[in-house]
Amino acid sequence: MRIIILLSFILVSYSCNKEIFSSQTPKSSLLGTWVKLEDKTEVSIKTFIKKDTFEEHQFGYSFMANNKLTVRVKLACGKPPIYGNTTGTYQKSGESLHLSYKVSGRPNESDLKILKLTKDTLKLEY
Repeated sequence: MRIIILLSFILVSYSCNKEIFSSQTPKSSLLGTWVKLEDKTEVSIKTFIKKDTFEEHQFGYSFMANNKLTVRVKLACGKPPIYGNTTGTYQKSGESLHLSYKVSGRPNESDLKILKLTKDTLKLEY
């Protein structure tokens, strides 16, 4: 009987360990869709918030597994501007982020610095 109680206690303690059952993606992971906040004051620093999907008329990035990237970019001027998605790749090394994608057939390479990365905020220096 003591063995059964002891085994039950161990099993319950083990199942309460959140790290064992937590997602493989850390809360401050770059993976996910990030939509740019409107801020005209900062020219070289942009702040993004994590969303489930892109906003219709807003710039953003979607970082996926295997270094796949989708970028929501302005394709044409208008009222409102016309946005569309383009695909590419990214490489993250520490605080450095290298993006490679095409806009209207033209290659675009960007080297950015991650200033802040939390579960719902991404701040990049261009």
